[in-house]
Amino acid sequence: MLRANLTKTYVAGLECSGKPYFVADTDLPHLMVRVGKAKKTFYVTRWFDGSPVQIRIGDAKHMNPALARSIAYEMVGKMSSGSDPRKPDRSKVTLREVYEDFKKERKVRPGTIRTYDSVLYNHYGEYLDKPIVHITEEVVVAVHTKLGNNGQEQYANQVSRTIRSLFNFARASYKTEDGKRLVGDNPVYCLKERKLWYRQTRRRTFLDDDQIPTWLAYIEGMENRVVADLYLLLLLTGLRREEATTLKWSDVDLERGLFSIRDWRTKNGDPHTMPMTPRVRQIFENRAKRRVNGWVFPGEDGHIVNIRRHRDKIVKETKVVFTTHDLSSTFITAAESLDINSYLLKKLVNHRTDDDVTGGYIMWKPKRLLSPLTRIESLILTGEDGNK
Repeated sequence: MLRANLTKTYVAGLECSGKPYFVADTDLPHLMVRVGKAKKTFYVTRWFDGSPVQIRIGDAKHMNPALARSIAYEMVGKMSSGSDPRKPDRSKVTLREVYEDFKKERKVRPGTIRTYDSVLYNHYGEYLDKPIVHITEEVVVAVHTKLGNNGQEQYANQVSRTIRSLFNFARASYKTEDGKRLVGDNPVYCLKERKLWYRQTRRRTFLDDDQIPTWLAYIEGMENRVVADLYLLLLLTGLRREEATTLKWSDVDLERGLFSIRDWRTKNGDPHTMPMTPRVRQIFENRAKRRVNGWVFPGEDGHIVNIRRHRDKIVKETKVVFTTHDLSSTFITAAESLDINSYLLKKLVNHRTDDDVTGGYIMWKPKRLLSPLTRIESLILTGEDGNK
């Protein structure tokens, strides 16, 4: 093995006319330059974990030997302490890397990804390519308070919960070989300690009885039947927006009069099968006649996603202010007014009942839901209980 002081001049003068060879540095023998016919490359070589290890540092044509020596010293030091320098330094993992790993490892719904994208790119964009540990308590408080001061208190909570979730994932995922965490305390927890979380208020809005006829008349007259049918389905079933927009034709059984929401699309992770009431069956039959792809409610690149501009237009022209959540609330309010028992009501909107001893024993068949759903539909569409 040749040995020499690997200076810039010395390395530049090395040539290879035959078989490639190595030259080790006299100051740091673990640093070597491989001399080949086409190029010269710096390497670190050392025994590690019982085996010889050879790690490429860089092209000697574009790297100063002093820099290569510095990198080699760092790698050798890591191996001496039992760390493998070939593995990425997760203590410097960026917010973007954490987010990408989070999406790979967790079963994340498309709607959740859109929410996370909005939070990260709009409010933490400058930290995406920086180590996540650069997001300090001061940064969290600044973003949280700025949104709150702009009248977006509930959104501020949502933004902070998103960052909290990614930090918790990073703390659990990135550890040293001896199990020590590479990411420190979650900075979002300071909001609780400093009592900066904004009070969470539950939406209590729904369509009033005198608003429903106006709203329905407009929906029935819309040219965009995808949006019209979607909104009507939300009102008559209590489904959440993403549960409805992601319905596939493989989830619909027109012959049996059933449709299903897969477990990965429901909020609680439980599958939800519902029978078709008369008007809901009409919706699916109308959609089947206009079928263009595998989605019940097709959009430009798959299923429909953004319906906010349609909602805004409906609000402007009918003066009926609503959200998709309000449609679900209207459904539940109608159901409650019919004195439908609490267990059945929870099942209709796919809320769990197994936290109750009695509720945990009830096995629901889709057919059992048809009668109450038909009554609710009749009350919403006509103002009268279909059983009377």
